[in-house]
Formats: sequence, C-alpha cells, structure tokens
Amino acid sequence: YLTVLALFRPYRSINAFAQIVGRVLRAIPEEEITAFEIDNNAVVIYHEETGLDAMWSAFQKEVDRAKHQRTKEYAITDEEYVRKEQALAGVSSSSAFVSDQDSYLEDLDFNKIFSAK
Repeated sequence: YLTVLALFRPYRSINAFAQIVGRVLRAIPEEEITAFEIDNNAVVIYHEETGLDAMWSAFQKEVDRAKHQRTKEYAITDEEYVRKEQALAGVSSSSAFVSDQDSYLEDLDFNKIFSAK
C-alpha cells in the first residue's frame, strides 16, 4: 500500500493523472488496518510549477461529485406492463477468406516471437 505520492512531471491528461493518484488512494481492507489515522491516509506532493493545480482541482471536483448520491424519480402509473420485443444485432457475411499462412509478413514469424517471449 502507498502512503506518499510525489509527482515530478506534469500530466497532459486528467485520466492519466487520476490513474496515478488513484494508486495512492486505494483503501486498505478493514481487517488489515492497524491505525486508521495512518493506514488509510495519503499525501500527494507536487511542485506548483508542474501545472497540476488545475488537474488536482478537477480531480477533487469529480471525487466530491461521486460522493453525492444520485436519485431518480419514477412515475408510477396504473398501466398494465407490456413486454416489448427484444432484438439482438446480427452479423452476416457474403463471403470469407481463409488462409493457410500464419502471417502475411514473410520476414516475421509471430509464433516464433511469441514462443521466445
């Protein structure tokens, strides 16, 4: 488990930023906590010049927004429920091409490369 996250580079994407910050924010299972004040807290450190303040603010807004429980109101009517037809998409093809070659690239044998790895 991580307690300190030090960011030494700027991020271009809020998704990449959220992914790295999320690593330090993972909750420790309750049965493994020895001292809650220490175990389920994290420190995120970055320099102001990396320009991460805007991303931190956007990330914090998303975290705050996720905490709010969303409710949806449903209108209950006395109408009889009628099951609608369900249709799944299908795929059709007029022809197919089957080859006995593993690859169209003569200089690469992907099976050999895969086996070597």
